[in-house]
Amino acid sequence: MNNKYSQEDLKEMYTTEDVYKWMEIQSESEKSHPEYSIYKMQTSRLKRLIPHLKFDKNDNVAEFGCGNGIFADMIFNKIKTYTGVDFSKDFIELAKKRHKKLNIDNCKFIGADIIEFSVNHKAEFDEAYSIDFTEHIYDEDFIKIFRAIKNTLKIGARLSIHTPNKDFILELLKEKGILPQQKEHIAVRNFEEYKKLLRQLGYREIKVKYISHYIPILIKLHKLSHIPIIGKFFKARLLIECIR
Repeated sequence: MNNKYSQEDLKEMYTTEDVYKWMEIQSESEKSHPEYSIYKMQTSRLKRLIPHLKFDKNDNVAEFGCGNGIFADMIFNKIKTYTGVDFSKDFIELAKKRHKKLNIDNCKFIGADIIEFSVNHKAEFDEAYSIDFTEHIYDEDFIKIFRAIKNTLKIGARLSIHTPNKDFILELLKEKGILPQQKEHIAVRNFEEYKKLLRQLGYREIKVKYISHYIPILIKLHKLSHIPIIGKFFKARLLIECIR
């Protein structure tokens, strides 16, 4: 990866304007906003993960890189407690305001660097989620951050990672420069690359589910993922699970 971004460069990519893409649409008039379609798509992106994940009413869970916490809205009644961690104070404030309005009381949101957060939260969580976060960090940062995340997990706790698949045909076209890549997607990987990184950190029982894209027109491509030899090019998303 050439011309690598600094940590400050990466953080500046997530401006206050980006928060609107994730906010709750509260009135009919807001539905005319051009970002509303993005909000709907991102909400659908998270809802479709629920059937693939395991939940337990006794679990204390954490989401790292939680954004505005809309994933918490979908799982708060399936778990004991939820803690969302994100460096963006704008996202965290949006999450807090929405959950106060919804009267959801088993979720909390913390604006913090993940590595700093891990220092005071050792072996605290039964489950952790990283949803569309890892494609935004270089390998060296992945090692530091997911070592810190591992320290927050109890022995035997599960970590789930959802992220784009580098082997998907559209990602290959982006890598070749035929299609434009999102500037913040600096490290799209395939499963083997993730497995290597996670093994290096001592995570166990690393496995993957390949799931479809969340954009309707691209969902249809997943039917081709079962074709021998070429099927791997139509597996859009990775859902990786591993054990602490």
